Amino acid sequence: MALVAGGYNLSFTFRDQQSNTSSVVYETTVIDEATAETLRDDFIAAYNAVGNAQIIRADIIKVLEENAPANPVGAEVQEKASLTLQLNGTADKANLNLVSPLDAIFTNSGVGISGNEVNTAFPALLTFVELWENGRVGGNLLISDGQAIVSGGGGLLVGRRVFRSRRRR
Repeated sequence: MALVAGGYNLSFTFRDQQSNTSSVVYETTVIDEATAETLRDDFIAAYNAVGNAQIIRADIIKVLEENAPANPVGAEVQEKASLTLQLNGTADKANLNLVSPLDAIFTNSGVGISGNEVNTAFPALLTFVELWENGRVGGNLLISDGQAIVSGGGGLLVGRRVFRSRRRR
């Protein structure tokens, strides 16, 4: 089982007159970057002839797909760990959902009265959350309105197990 090249998708972000934004990802049949660039440009031209919103961002996404998908034992995509993170440079907080978390990240490994509370000191979870830390060497992921979380391990404040609906593909 491995993630292998699966072609390209296109993503567009649109802005309206009130500065509201909406983003859409379109799957494609494209297998090379040059064709993806052509399709992106064709989409922009075609959209501008029929749409009102301004395209403020266009991304070409290189897709990696599992070459031997399986149903992992114990994995439930409707189960999430809802993590509250401290944003960098502000008192504001943001929420991040971890899909199908391991029971090990919860207090008492998910058992007992506090089994739905995230263990905010769990080392592997802290490593995961560090991907959103401000100033991370090698770049960081962004959350909320394009923000990073505080660095130095203080970004993860609290977390809880939650359940959400799932979509089948």
